[in-house]
Amino acid sequence: MHRKFITYVMTTISASGVFLSFYVQYFLGIPPCLECIILRYSYLLLALIYPLSLIKRSILPIIAAVSVIITAVSIWGVLGYLGILPNPCIESCPIGLSAEIGRNLSALALFGGVLSLIASNLLWKKSNS
Repeated sequence: MHRKFITYVMTTISASGVFLSFYVQYFLGIPPCLECIILRYSYLLLALIYPLSLIKRSILPIIAAVSVIITAVSIWGVLGYLGILPNPCIESCPIGLSAEIGRNLSALALFGGVLSLIASNLLWKKSNS
């Protein structure tokens, strides 16, 4: 795969995560918890620095680090919604539909984080070859 294609796809996915978080907050009326805020700004950072990685490849470790943070926070969220780990963010969600939305958003963020880790690894390999 080409570096540009991977970068454009991951920029689009990252920006979509940011737009989705604002949609949930402003159109569905569900206030963000700490987990949501961390994920929102992590994805915003990825959306901004993925395109820069085409110019400056030394940014790739930053992309990998942010992807690890997204993956870790998302795993914490998913395990919290499954009742395996305590998660204070779940208690701050209003009762009802938002808990289901929170669980789905955590799972979606986990998928995006893992995908970003894979993409950063592919970009790193391409830059070293």
